[in-house]
Amino acid sequence: MYSLAYKSDAAPNESRWQNERFNELLVKAKAELNDTLRAEMYREMAMLARDDGGTIIPMFNNFVYARRKNVQRGEHIAASWEIDGARAPSRWWFDD
Repeated sequence: MYSLAYKSDAAPNESRWQNERFNELLVKAKAELNDTLRAEMYREMAMLARDDGGTIIPMFNNFVYARRKNVQRGEHIAASWEIDGARAPSRWWFDD
């Protein structure tokens, strides 16, 4: 997402935000093999986007998920958890 929407020369960079440090970290983080160091780089990028970026994110949805003991599902679940990627009716069932 950072490459698509926040990189200085990305076409969908709607706010036209440009930050030299962010772009430098973006290239380095993509090539970094050390997970801890890469996570630190992405954290710094997130802080730069938060503090200096031009995109306004008005809210973050807060979802609470719960289910009863008799509701069952298979081992796979969609990445978009909301009603299992709209597949809940075909992949979830009630166990008596």
